[in-house]
Amino acid sequence: MIGNQNWGGVASSTCNAASQTLTVRFSNSSDSASTVIDFQSLTHNDNDVTNHGFQYQEDGYVLDTLATDYGFYSFGTTSPNYSGSTALLNNSINGVTRLSKVGGGNFNLTSIKLAELNGGGAVNVTFTGTRADSSTISQTFTLDGIAFGAQTFNFTGFSNVVRVEWTQVSPYHQFDDITVNGAAASPEIVVEQPIGSNLNDNAASIAFGTSEVGVAVTRTFRIKNTGTGPLNVTGITFDGSTPGDFTVTTAPVSPVAATTGQTDFVVTFKPLQSGTRTAVMHIASNDADENPFDITLTGSGTTFTGGTWAGTPALITIPPNGSFTATGLNFDTDLGFVPTPNQSYTFINIQGASPAGIIGNFNDLPDGGVVAMAFNGVIYYFQADYTGGSGDND
Repeated sequence: MIGNQNWGGVASSTCNAASQTLTVRFSNSSDSASTVIDFQSLTHNDNDVTNHGFQYQEDGYVLDTLATDYGFYSFGTTSPNYSGSTALLNNSINGVTRLSKVGGGNFNLTSIKLAELNGGGAVNVTFTGTRADSSTISQTFTLDGIAFGAQTFNFTGFSNVVRVEWTQVSPYHQFDDITVNGAAASPEIVVEQPIGSNLNDNAASIAFGTSEVGVAVTRTFRIKNTGTGPLNVTGITFDGSTPGDFTVTTAPVSPVAATTGQTDFVVTFKPLQSGTRTAVMHIASNDADENPFDITLTGSGTTFTGGTWAGTPALITIPPNGSFTATGLNFDTDLGFVPTPNQSYTFINIQGASPAGIIGNFNDLPDGGVVAMAFNGVIYYFQADYTGGSGDND
């Protein structure tokens, strides 16, 4: 017990229960405003050393002593050990004091006042801050050796910490006027593909491989939020050489909860032409430094159309302002429905107005040519019309 030092003895004890928590005023100030934890509610105008228990709360912050023998103590205003204002001391030798926000969360630690208990030698106090990602920062302050004389020390780099700890070591100290401010809640986006593999913004590239024209290949992406505020995913867009080959077919759920929230989304690659197909995917959010989160997507189309045609919708849909080049492609699609005689079906849908359209013909299938397709053992014949669709461009 540090109280055995020559402080005049522990004359009174107001909070003897080990489990006792002392809670005082709470400020409604905004998170970004500075707060001074000054312990003035603990002031006692006497010559006593008062026990305040193992936990103390003020203005939304909490101080815990991790020791189990003695709690936090303070000197009365008429005590010779009084440092000029009410301060706390951890009354356990090698006792660890922890500062954090009530309910958890990030904060910035700006400054603290420290005062020796006994004098006659310099006191070194080392503070260690821990951030949400488990990284740490440490800073040591050396007091001037003058007993009970409070000094102000300023912290460097103690921002966005979730807790700060320091140890009561000989020749011991008391602390006062801890200046803190709550770091604004901030989301932090993490994108994985495959699941469990983190991607780097503006550097990652995801390959969808090779597929027949019109045949879909999917990739599942996961968005995580490791920050302290909700992550709002506001949109996913594509640009680049062939953005129309890539679509979001299962959208992410937004917002994504702080710290451990996650949501999945699915991107489908359906090559609309043969050859190399590329696009850049942009994930827009309220992340401070990765908005948008950019990922390059690549794939390749073969010289065959593939898949199974259901009649409705079209097997291949070309976005507005785009055309479809049939030249060099082989028609190799399976039939997946029973067609109605004399009814027209759209195989390629050109969404844009003329001059967008189909360029050239499939190999061995000229305009007006006939292609045989089988379904459930029955052969059906279709006549190709490269210009007869809606707008004369399907």
